[in-house]
Amino acid sequence: MKSAFRFRLYPNREQERRMLLMVEAGRQLWNEALAHRKRRWEEKRLSTSYHQQCLILTTERRVNPLFRGLYSQAGQEILHRLDRAFAAFFEYRARYPRFKKFSQVGSFTYPQAYKGSVKPDAVRRRLFSQR
Repeated sequence: MKSAFRFRLYPNREQERRMLLMVEAGRQLWNEALAHRKRRWEEKRLSTSYHQQCLILTTERRVNPLFRGLYSQAGQEILHRLDRAFAAFFEYRARYPRFKKFSQVGSFTYPQAYKGSVKPDAVRRRLFSQR
């Protein structure tokens, strides 16, 4: 059985700024990956897989400083969600995936916290990033 946890964070200003940068990087990654899939289909009639986009993300991280600040697993999770959105579209369960505005994105996924990456505060029950 899988379990998921949701936490309410109380970040300081610097932590909040960094989290907003991660949200923005995730939004831009979603939009660029969606645009790439759409453009490739319209020009060449070729589909793009999740694995192909992960390879593209690896090269983009070297060039784009915003993507460099995004955790690699968080970026892969965004591409995985886009891939699932396309799968649902092709199975007639959902509409075509849409481009996201900043106001539409309010979270990011941090799938695997390595030891010491997040430190809970026992008194206030808050989480603080170690980075």
